[in-house]
Amino acid sequence: MVAYKYYPSTICTLNIAMFHYFNQPELFEEWVIKTKRELFPPDDPEKRKAFEESFRISREKHADFEEKLG
Repeated sequence: MVAYKYYPSTICTLNIAMFHYFNQPELFEEWVIKTKRELFPPDDPEKRKAFEESFRISREKHADFEEKLG
């Protein structure tokens, strides 16, 4: 019965210890940086210009359509 008395605090201590162990930056820092670079690559000026050009064309078409309506 005495061992049961300290059981909840042992679980709490174990959870905190595991949290600190598994959240060490050395364990996942390289993976996080690699993943972010894959998902969000550096900005390519040519792609950016093409993207902005497509927005400009879309806005012009929308403006022309609104002029025709009213």
